[in-house]
Amino acid sequence: MKRIILAMLLFCVLGFAIIYKVKFLSVKKEHKEIQYFLVKPDTSEIDSNANNEIDFFFTKYGFIDKNGKELVPIIYDGLSVVSENFILLKLNNKWGAIDKTGNQIFPFKYDDVDDLGDGIKVKLNEKWGLVNEEGVETIALKYDEINSYNGFAEVRINDKWGILNKVGKEIVSIKCDQVDIYNENIFLISINNKYGFVDRRGTMVTSVKYDECLTDLTENYRVGLNTSQYWVNKYGKEIKLLRSYDKISFFHEGGALVVYDGKCGFIDKTGKEIIPLKYDYEEGVRYDPQFFSEGYAAVNKKGKWGFVNALGKEVIALKYDYVYHFSEGMAGVFYNNKWGFIDKKGKEVIPIKYNFVGHFYNGITRIELNGKIGFINKKGVLITPIKYENTFGWADECRMDSEEGLARVQLNHKWGFIDMTGKEVIPLKYDKVEQFYKNRAKVCLNNKYGFIDKNGKEITHIKYDDVENFNNGFGIVKIEFNEYGFPCSTPYLIKGFPDFTYN
Repeated sequence: MKRIILAMLLFCVLGFAIIYKVKFLSVKKEHKEIQYFLVKPDTSEIDSNANNEIDFFFTKYGFIDKNGKELVPIIYDGLSVVSENFILLKLNNKWGAIDKTGNQIFPFKYDDVDDLGDGIKVKLNEKWGLVNEEGVETIALKYDEINSYNGFAEVRINDKWGILNKVGKEIVSIKCDQVDIYNENIFLISINNKYGFVDRRGTMVTSVKYDECLTDLTENYRVGLNTSQYWVNKYGKEIKLLRSYDKISFFHEGGALVVYDGKCGFIDKTGKEIIPLKYDYEEGVRYDPQFFSEGYAAVNKKGKWGFVNALGKEVIALKYDYVYHFSEGMAGVFYNNKWGFIDKKGKEVIPIKYNFVGHFYNGITRIELNGKIGFINKKGVLITPIKYENTFGWADECRMDSEEGLARVQLNHKWGFIDMTGKEVIPLKYDKVEQFYKNRAKVCLNNKYGFIDKNGKEITHIKYDDVENFNNGFGIVKIEFNEYGFPCSTPYLIKGFPDFTYN
């Protein structure tokens, strides 16, 4: 009888193995050897009209090195590469951290984490603190909210805010209604609806007297007091502005666009109006050119655009229907529903005949004609035929990258890459591609993702449900699973017991 029972059990085990074709893998988790298996349904025999639809998914993450080798198995619920030697992992709803060799930096104990750039924000029992890359808690977990920047932290307890330095010492007591540590030199504080400033030691540089804080311009804050506006510089010095502007943009090449009563001009860092407020301001224009670039700023009157220099001289007549900012000595101009290019002397060096153009990068730009795109050089010479499909939403989305020297193109619904000579150096065979970054590009084929190098070599298998670009030599990969634990890319309609195979 025992022999019969054992034989039946053995038959069942063998049958299960035949049906499911299970592959066992051995991986390290928290320094303990464990085993797990991954199986994938073969859905070719599944009835597309079946009613039992599975729509519950979960995702597992791991990561690979620059050669495509899996360094962390794809078993984690979340993953973030902070640096080459600090990786955050989520398992069973808890976060921990390991180094690149798999050694534990801190255990899986935190409820939430966030990389703030100069520290790791961690949460436990509804309280936040900070840890460093050695896993040491540098700021105790006792705050309701915390943000960190450049060695300082904004912290909140109940509805009051304060500021801590990098060793966790309070330099501004937790009594403020608002704080802001993102200026490079001085910090904003607000108490009882008034604003003031402290330095990086927490010493007051102005009293808490201003009625409003309007703009942080990196070097200066713009504040209001009574009916006047001021800049407060990094030393706490007030600079009274000539008028209460409706808008001040960020500085670029020493000038900032200002708007007052519908007219715009430019001011310098002392608040002096270097270009009079006599031009029409257009808000929300696409590829807004109203800033200084290569010494020129675009301006318009009554719908006609041109350029002024830093002295306020109109160096290119206001005659175009629209313009781009200057890039590599060239600016796109729009006239009579066609685009072309001018140089800094205002000469039309590329005929105004295209339906659309981009900006020049590395001496090359995209042009569009009759719904197809190609590429030209700064002499207007085509380096590719105008044959590629136009699927781009903005001017610089299709460009010759200045560092990588490749541009992505699409033809017959397939993607590949061309080089600076216009040669198709990576075949147009992918369903999706992204621009190259650090000599690698994300590609998609048959709804699976991986990476290729600039020679078109697949440096990872194209088998993942998603990948993230390399950071510090690592790439993050993920696989989606259905509620039964089977990897899948789309919902499966289950009918009976389909044949299961593994990759």
